[in-house]
Amino acid sequence: MPSFETYVLRLILRTLRFVRGSKTPNLEEARKRFRRVGNLTKIHPQVSVTRIGANGVPCEILKTKESQENKLIFFLHGGGYTVGSLDTYRGWLSQLTYVSQIPILAVAYQQAPEHPFPTAPSNALSAYEWALTHYSDKDIYMLGDSAGGGLCLSILLQMREESIKMPKKCILIAPWVDLAMKRDSIHRLAKRDFILRQKDLQMLVNFYAGKENLANPFISPINGDLSNLPPIYIQQGTEDIFLDEVKELNQKLKEFGNDTYLEIWDGMPHVWHVMYDKLPEARKATQKIAQIIQS
Repeated sequence: MPSFETYVLRLILRTLRFVRGSKTPNLEEARKRFRRVGNLTKIHPQVSVTRIGANGVPCEILKTKESQENKLIFFLHGGGYTVGSLDTYRGWLSQLTYVSQIPILAVAYQQAPEHPFPTAPSNALSAYEWALTHYSDKDIYMLGDSAGGGLCLSILLQMREESIKMPKKCILIAPWVDLAMKRDSIHRLAKRDFILRQKDLQMLVNFYAGKENLANPFISPINGDLSNLPPIYIQQGTEDIFLDEVKELNQKLKEFGNDTYLEIWDGMPHVWHVMYDKLPEARKATQKIAQIIQS
């Protein structure tokens, strides 16, 4: 059963949804709201954050003095390819770095509408190739949430086509893999998901994809050839309108012969991990991700 803290969170989210009403926020306001989520989790005092450039792509390296030298987590953030930033994730990533004692390379890829598709996958792949060159002695583990999870799969498809060395494992958190939003849970769970709304997401899709075909597997990777990918571990909450597409993704990955595992968390909203300081389930899920990478 979800914790008392999660129950309180749902009441807060429900109230915020009611107060804000049905109006879709403009881009500037949506970005401000997304950044404010980062205030829910403080940066761990024993974790350093260093800004770098990776083949010209802005990134941050998070690590502790005791971080392992043989592994690296490569992280792609969510935010619908449009409203996200590392400001939202820095606190949570610092906690994951501390729990796992593994350094993280977090990628601040360029976003729409200023930089529509295919800029995000191009940036992400460039940063990954930089990591392969500069951390050639490390096992790389790919991690992404929401749109960042879809972006992980998108560049994995590119890497397979171009024979680029794959990561050791890929961890996805509530990945957004169908930008056409055709699955039933988009509507079935609309009244239970107080974070995502289809009409808000549609605005982001328009900014990111424009007139591109949303069936393009590099935009909606659930439509692609998913064969010969590294082991994939997925965490997904039941109070998330992406639930059905994530279940279908897991099934397709299995049908293509991949080593994949889907872990469904009852009562949890979209990417609850970023509320690490507030929710016991966020701490448990983060610990599980650390264990998956350490094993």
